[in-house]
Amino acid sequence: MIIMPHWIAVVFGVAIIVASLFAVRSSRFALLVLLGSYAFFVYIFIFKWIGGLRHFGFVLLVLLFALWIVEDSRPRLSGQRRAAVLHWSLLTFAIVISVFSSAFTWSLDWRFAFSGAKEMGEFIHARGMQSYKIAAHSETTTSALGPYFDHPFWYAGIEKYGTFSKWDGTFERGLEVSYPEAAQRARGRFPLLLLNVEMPNPERNGWHLLYHNRRPQFANFDESFWLYGALR
Repeated sequence: MIIMPHWIAVVFGVAIIVASLFAVRSSRFALLVLLGSYAFFVYIFIFKWIGGLRHFGFVLLVLLFALWIVEDSRPRLSGQRRAAVLHWSLLTFAIVISVFSSAFTWSLDWRFAFSGAKEMGEFIHARGMQSYKIAAHSETTTSALGPYFDHPFWYAGIEKYGTFSKWDGTFERGLEVSYPEAAQRARGRFPLLLLNVEMPNPERNGWHLLYHNRRPQFANFDESFWLYGALR
C-alpha cells in the first residue's frame, strides 16, 4: 500500500538506484551483483511473473548487499563518500516513508479484511459443510481457501482436484475458461460451487446463493467470494 502518488514513488525509486550505482562504482564485484541481479529481475518480472509489490523487496535486498560489499572495502575517495552520503540520505528518507505507509496499511488490516477467504471458510465450517465436495473457479483466487479445508477443491477450469496451483500450461488454459462454462461443468456433479464473481440469475443455471462476503475489504478485491448451492 503506497500513500504517495505512483509517479512520485517511481521517480524516487529511480533516484535511489542511480545514487546507488554512483556509490558502488568503485567496486566491480558490487556493480556485477547489482546490475546482474537487476537484469535477472527484469527478465523474471517481464517474461515470467511479477507477483505484485511484495516481490520488489528483492530489489532492496540486493541493493543493501551491494552497499555492504562496498562498505567492507577500502576507504573511498571524497567524491565516493559524497555519493554514499547522498545515497544513504535518500534511502533513509525512503525507509521513513515506508514506516508511515506500513502504519497506514496496518490500520486498514486491523479494521478491514485483506481477503475474503477466511470469512468464507468460517461460514462453510459454521454451516457444517466443510466435508462437502466443492467445485471452484477461478483457481488463482479460490485456492486461497485451500488451507481452511482438509480435502482438495475440484477446479472447474482444469477439471481436476487440487490442494495447490501448479502454474503450468494446463493452469493457464484453465484460467481462460469462462465462469458460465465453469458453472455448467459443475452443475449436477457438486453440491457447492465457489466463485470469485457473482453469478447472474443463478437459479436459471441450477444454483442458489448461500453466502457472499460481508466484511469490507481494503485490498485483494478479486478474493471476494460467492458460494452457491445446487438446486435439487
